Amino acid sequence: MAEVLIVYATELGHTRRIAERVASEMMRSAGHRPSVASSDAAPDLGRFDAVIVGAPVRTSAFVEAIEGYVRDHAGDLGRRPSALFSVCAPDDHDDRTCRDALDAYLRALQHETGWYPDVIASFAGVRPYTHIGMAHQVLTAGTPEAAEHELGATDWDAVSGFVEAFLHHLHRALGARPVSSTHPAST
Repeated sequence: MAEVLIVYATELGHTRRIAERVASEMMRSAGHRPSVASSDAAPDLGRFDAVIVGAPVRTSAFVEAIEGYVRDHAGDLGRRPSALFSVCAPDDHDDRTCRDALDAYLRALQHETGWYPDVIASFAGVRPYTHIGMAHQVLTAGTPEAAEHELGATDWDAVSGFVEAFLHHLHRALGARPVSSTHPAST
């Protein structure tokens, strides 16, 4: 079993929800011990075998907290199996121009920091009620449709596929070195 840190930043709480789902699936399907932490309170990377970074995206760039985290920890991130998932607004996630701009930003950040995640994914996030219009809020308040808006447009099967791809890479990467087993799980 591997010790895996899942570090994230969030503005609306949805990136945290995805990070928690990733942790849950890692524990259930592979028995690994994930720790989920906000980027501003993340523990030292030295005790972890692998790291997953969850990054909300605004204007085709990661939020400042994650960008700073990657810059500060690029060396440590590059020395262990790592992955990155980004979370975009539903409209941005489906817009090719936004995705191309995010890809260019990611390539520049990789080149600048030297961190090249082993697995990368992007998911549609959530649109806050403040962006869907007052009439729609009033008409749907308390209905199943309102709950759907709170959950966002995330494809949870795609999240499961990301976990599966990362676990495949992790198992191959850790086959050559021992996995720590002295740290208790914390989520």
